[in-house]
Amino acid sequence: MKKILLILVSAFILTSCQSKNDFYYKGDSNNWHAEVFTQKNGDQELKSYKIKYEGENLENLKNKDISFSFQSENSLQGPIIKKLSESGTLESNSPSSCGGCDFLNKDSEIIFTIEWNGEKEEFILKN
Repeated sequence: MKKILLILVSAFILTSCQSKNDFYYKGDSNNWHAEVFTQKNGDQELKSYKIKYEGENLENLKNKDISFSFQSENSLQGPIIKKLSESGTLESNSPSSCGGCDFLNKDSEIIFTIEWNGEKEEFILKN
C-alpha cells in the first residue's frame, strides 16, 4: 500500500511541475530528430532546442555547418547556422526569447527546415 501511495504522490508532483504555458514539440524526418521546448514567462516566450542527426553519414558531417529554421503560424526563427557536434547534435546554448510575439500553444505546429551538404528536409514538430 505504501508503494502505491508513493507512486501516486510522485506522479502528482511530476505532472504539477510543468506549467500550462510550457510546451514540448518533437518530430522526425529520414535523417533528423528535432525537439523544441517553449516556456511562456510573462510577455516573453523562451525557446530551446535539440536536434540530432540520425542518418548514415555522421562521419562526413561532424563539425560541418548545418542551417535550420523553425516556423510557426506567425513567426520565423532562423535560418540558424551551427556546426554539427562530434555526437551529431545541435543544441541551443541558452534559451532564446521573444517579446511581443504570438505565443505557441498546445495545438501549435512548428515547421522545421534543415539543410546540409546540398540536402534539405522539412517536417512538422508537434506537441
